[in-house]
Order: sequence, then structure tokens, then C-alpha cells
Amino acid sequence: MPTWLRRLLLIALIIVPPALFLWLGWPHFGPQNPFWAGMTILGAYGAWIAALGGFAQLTGLTMREMWAPKPRAEMRPPDFPFTVVRQPDKVLTALFGESPSPLADDKLAYQVRQEGRDISAELRQRLQSRRRVLLRSVSGVGKTREIGELARQLVEEGYTLLVHDKNDRLLTPVRFPRELVTTRNLLFVFDDLHNCCAPVEEGAGGGEEFGRRETFQDRLQRFLEQAEQRFGRREVNVLAAARREGEHWPHLRWEGHPLWRSFDLYELPAPDEAAQAGFLRDAAGRGGVEVPAADVSAIVAVNDGTFRNLLENVHHARPSGQLTAKTFLPHQGKTFEQTYAGLQKAHPRLVPPLWDALHLLRRVGLPAWPGLAADLAARLEGRRLLRWRARRRLLSLIADLVADGHLTRAIETGEVKVQEELLAAKGELPDPVPHFEALWAVVRRLGPVPLWYRLAEYANGRGQAAVAERLCRAILQMDREHIAALNLLALAAQGQGRSPESIGYLERLRALAQAQGDKGWEGIALGNLGLAYAALGQVGLSRTTHHASRFTFDVSHSPSHQKSPSTPLRVSPTCKH
Repeated sequence: MPTWLRRLLLIALIIVPPALFLWLGWPHFGPQNPFWAGMTILGAYGAWIAALGGFAQLTGLTMREMWAPKPRAEMRPPDFPFTVVRQPDKVLTALFGESPSPLADDKLAYQVRQEGRDISAELRQRLQSRRRVLLRSVSGVGKTREIGELARQLVEEGYTLLVHDKNDRLLTPVRFPRELVTTRNLLFVFDDLHNCCAPVEEGAGGGEEFGRRETFQDRLQRFLEQAEQRFGRREVNVLAAARREGEHWPHLRWEGHPLWRSFDLYELPAPDEAAQAGFLRDAAGRGGVEVPAADVSAIVAVNDGTFRNLLENVHHARPSGQLTAKTFLPHQGKTFEQTYAGLQKAHPRLVPPLWDALHLLRRVGLPAWPGLAADLAARLEGRRLLRWRARRRLLSLIADLVADGHLTRAIETGEVKVQEELLAAKGELPDPVPHFEALWAVVRRLGPVPLWYRLAEYANGRGQAAVAERLCRAILQMDREHIAALNLLALAAQGQGRSPESIGYLERLRALAQAQGDKGWEGIALGNLGLAYAALGQVGLSRTTHHASRFTFDVSHSPSHQKSPSTPLRVSPTCKH
């Protein structure tokens, strides 16, 4: 029996008895007939309760879900976008996320990719000599797993692992938690750096003349310098990874940016046939898929040389329970396209808007919490009257996709993640600018203030100064001392040609920074004041504030100032030094 028919029959059984009492008792209602009066009141109350029960059944709600307190989404501190790991068994889940699927990346056995080579030992040697190592390879050959294997070994030896949030572009100045101030042997991991280094498309009205537009490389270089000043150069180690494909590698500007002069580039070799065969047997055994022994060598011979494609083929073969050389797809692109096509066929109204929502959240730099992604996807789906129902179905779908291994869940924040190739398999993905209103609606309802600021930063970077101004005003209504939002409000006002109003915001920012003893933000305020006065043609005031800004930044960079854990250097994503 279909679910909808079963629910309708249950609703009828709930509503008919009280309706019968009400129908029989109403003609006799009165003080002279207490029995029928009681029957009428009982029928009325029963009808009311039945209506609630029928609504709950129709929507699929249960009483526990209706009355249980809603869990509030937790978030890592907004000014420290790293997951701190001190336990070796948590390293892989911090890097990959967690999923109950037996084929989750953190559950698969580590494979020695080439006989006679110890990649972990090679990476360790380079890390000890240069302190900064960047792995480069094509997608799917196991960059993250090699980083994870070395990181696990180092954590066992007492290192503290700090995994960078891939959605964060270091736009907000970083404050180190107090518990890390005395920590030694830090290992920072930056995975998929090609995504972070990709330039954000900028539109008109972003205030280009009001400060220099910085890249992620600039901010990462400054952050690493700040970390070395805080902890010491020998205590800060960096492992990073990026793709070498033509559309990704140029984003890093390896030859042209000074950041990379301190990095040692390590070319990660592709796995040999023995490693691919061992990986296929392990994945097939964990997934309950039978692979004929005679077909293993034939599959490896036509495989594109990646672990990822073997794993995706095992995923596809799980329903049938068998993978052969005839059913094997030799390229990653085909496997991901087939995976998306299967998901879309199973859920034609839910999967496309969910993929669009996950893409928008990733582009803007917002965490894809299940509630946030489901709410945004329900708005993109378009049916306003049944949005609540679509949201519930999307939450259920997200849970199923996590259980199947198509999505993973971040161990600390609960954020869901989808592989980049599977996301790109949809084809046309929306641009965030036309969807700012939908993004703002879900962030305002479900997200804390730090998410509002992330959205405002992205809007200002895309030339939507008016949108950024509106978001910053909402932030300041919630937190009048949100110093970064005040600075961004000044930038947005200047970007719209309102220099006097921008100067007022910057003076307020300067006073707030002085009250907090934050020389970094005071220098930012003075530097931007100089640019604002220059825009008005007030050359004298511009020079005065510019010189004051340089002096303040010199003080904030001094060793005595850096030693204070309560006043770390703050920098603006758009200020000119």
C-alpha cells in the first residue's frame, strides 16, 4: 500500500469517531441534557486533536519531532578556521569527513603506491628540511590520503594537527585560541589549495580604488608569517596539496607569487598496477562486491590510473553485487556522470536543487549544514506552498546520501560535503549573485552572525556593495562592536561613492580599535581614512593619516606587540599597506 494512501486511511480513522460524537451530540446540546453536552464537548476536543494528528500524519511528523528542542548548529570560532586534532585515530575523519558507508575514505586501507618507495618517509624528510611542502598530482590518485598517513604518524609522535576549512579564504583575521599559545610542533594542512587560490569574479561597484584587492596567496603568506612570529619558525610545519590539471594549477601562480619560494614542490607519483589491484580488492571486499580474480588485471589495465575511479565503480556495483571487466567504466568523468544521473533519476525534484544549494554554499564560503542546505534547496525548488514538505524530504535525502557515501559529514561542525567531480557532473551550476536574497533568507533564519559576515564579504567582493551594506547594518544591530563588519560597511559606502559617510564609519572604527587596544585594526582604519580623504581631494589629511597608519602597523608588527596573546595582528582583506 502506498504511503500516502496509508496515511489517508489513518487520518480517516482518527477523524471519524470524534466527528460522529460531535454530529450526534450537537442537536441535543444544552444544560437540560448534560450527557449530550458532554458528548458534544468531547467530540469538539477530539476533532481538534484529530486535526492536529491528521496534519502530523500528512506531513510525516511525529510528536517527538514536533516537541523536541531543535538542535542549534554549532560552528567553529569564526576567526580560527582550523580543526585541531591531537588524536591519531581522528586524523582521517578530520581530513575526509565521516560517513557510515563501508566505502568511506577514512575506512579504506592505506596502499603503498609504488613498490620500493616510502612516500611518507620522503615527505617527512622534505618537511624536516623545508618546513613547507606542497603535493601536486592529478585528481583521484590519493593526495589527501598521503597527507593523512604522514599526519597520523606525526600526531602519534606528539604533533598537533590543524586542518584548514576549505571554505574559508582567510578573509577574517585569525586569532589563535589560548590553548594553542604554548603548543609546539604544529602541522597545518591546506588541502585543495587550487580552490582557495581561484580568483573571485568581481563586478562593478566594489570599490576597487578604495584599497588593493588581495589574493588568497597574500593572506596565506601573511598568516604563516604571523604563525611563525607567534610560535617560532621551527614549530610551524605546513603540508598542502593542489591539483596539477591545466584548469586548476594556474590558480596558484606558482612561478609568480613570493609565497611559494619557501615551499618544496613534491610531485606525487601515480599508483602502479599492483597498488591499484590491492585497492580494488580491499574496496570490493568492504563494499560486498564480487570481482572475478581473472578480471582484476583487465580492470586495472583499462583504469585511468586513479584510486578514485576504482572506488566509484565499486559504488556502482553494490546494488548488483558484482563488478566485471565488461561493466567497469574506465574514466572518472563517466563514473561521476553515471552516479549523478542515477541520483537524479531516483529523486528528480530534489537532487538538482540540492546540488545547486551545495554549490552556492561552497562558492560563498558558507558551511553546508544539513538544515542550511535543505532550506536553501527548498527555496530554489520553487514551490512556495509546499516548501516545508520539500525541506523535510531534503533532510531525509541528505541523511540517505551520507549513509550511502555520496556525501560526507564533517566530524566537528556537522557540515555535509560532496566531491567536486560529483558536484560538477550536474553541468550548469548557478551563479551566487542572482541568489543573494535566498542566501540571506536562510542565513538570517538558521545561521549565526559570523555567517552573515561571510556572506557580506562575498557580496562586496562580487561588486554588490549595496547588498554588503545591508548585511553589515543587520550585523551591527546584533553586535554593535563587530569591528570587521564596521570596516566592511565603510568599504561598501566608499564603493558606492559616499566618502563622507565612509569617513564617519572609519572614525568610529578607529575609536573602537583604540578602546580594544587593537593596533592592527587601528592601522587599517587610518589607512582607509587616508584613501577616503584622498578621494575627497583633501591631500593634507590623506598624508597625515597615511603616515599614522604606517607607524601603527610598525608598532603592531614589533616583537613586543606580537608577544601579547590578547592583541594579535589583524589585517583587512582590502586595505593598502
